[in-house]
Amino acid sequence: MPQTLAEAYRPALVCIAESGVPHACIGTYGLYLHGVLPQDYALTDADVLVDADSPALQVVFDTLSSEGWQFLLWNDPVETLPDAQSLREHYYLRAIRGALCLDLAFGGMPSATPWILERAVAIDGVSVASLEDILTLKRIRGNAADLALLDGLSFCRRAGEPAVSLAYGIEPPDGQW
Repeated sequence: MPQTLAEAYRPALVCIAESGVPHACIGTYGLYLHGVLPQDYALTDADVLVDADSPALQVVFDTLSSEGWQFLLWNDPVETLPDAQSLREHYYLRAIRGALCLDLAFGGMPSATPWILERAVAIDGVSVASLEDILTLKRIRGNAADLALLDGLSFCRRAGEPAVSLAYGIEPPDGQW
C-alpha cells in the first residue's frame, strides 16, 4: 500500500480514538502498522476491532458519515447505526470512502474482544492489537490468503530473517508459499 493510502486511514482512526470507543487495528493493516509487512505491500482495507456495546460508537458513525463515509452491512447500505446485537451477528460494519475500505469489526469471539483491546499497543499514535493477537486472529480465520501470509511470515522467522524479507527475495524451500 503506498504510504499516502496507508496514511489516508489516519483521520478515521483518529476519529475512532477521539470518540472514546475501545478499538485496535487488526488484520493485515495491523501487521503493516507493526512493520511486519513492507511499506509497499498491497493492502485492500483496514480492519479495526471495536466494542459493539460502546455508546460512543454512534459518535464514530455520525462523524464518519458527515465526512463522506458510506456504511454497508453485508453490502446493504445503512443510514443509521444498527444495534449492538445486529453488529455482532454481522461481524463487521464496512465504511467506504473513495478507494478506502474501513471495516469496523465486532469480533467472532465476543469474549476475547475486551482482552484483545486491553493488550493493544500504540504505534505512531494509532491503537493496534498486539502482534501475537493479530497472528492468532488470522490463524483462527484460516482463509487461504491469511494462511499463505502466515506461512510466508513463519518461513522468514525460521530462516532467521525479518518478516519483511517475504517481499524481498527469500524463496520458500518448495518454491511456493
